[in-house]
Amino acid sequence: MLRRILAYSIFALGILTILFFRSYEGEMIPYPVVFIVLGVFMLIVAYIILRRLPLIKAQLEHLKRLHDVSDLKANGIMIDVNLADCEIRDNSYQAIPEADAGTGFPEGIGDLEKYFEVIDALKNPVRDRKLAEIHQSILIFKTKYNNRNMRFISRVLTKDKATISFLLDNQKHTALYVDKTDPTRYFFDLDFLNK
Repeated sequence: MLRRILAYSIFALGILTILFFRSYEGEMIPYPVVFIVLGVFMLIVAYIILRRLPLIKAQLEHLKRLHDVSDLKANGIMIDVNLADCEIRDNSYQAIPEADAGTGFPEGIGDLEKYFEVIDALKNPVRDRKLAEIHQSILIFKTKYNNRNMRFISRVLTKDKATISFLLDNQKHTALYVDKTDPTRYFFDLDFLNK
């Protein structure tokens, strides 16, 4: 939040600087063009700061997810999950990472190098491109809940099947929190996979 306020302040200061020195005719400051360039630089800095900040919508969604998880932990039914009973499904593939794929114009100084790499790759299509391993896995836990057979599916995990199997063998058990009134609202406690 403070960075957003800082970015808007720099942006406003840049606009005011440009507007003031564009029509400046005094003799106290001999080169007002320098201040106009400084104002443009402030606008660019403010733009870069704003582009690097997560969107407000994404922040609100994240806060809502955290609230939902804490609500499920406090008010939901906790089911002890034997991780040996979980099925692991994975989808692993190779792809050019998004940063190397050339998604558009550079957004900052660090992106200029990537931009020039994309231009170079377009000139020389035979050149080797770096492929990255992409791992996507989920856990499926089947159990009887309220006299019905239910399947609970975890969020997408960014680890390969072998790593997940190893981590599950070490952990043995975890918790599954299910809403008492709506069994489609649940939370797999898989925080141990991120350690």
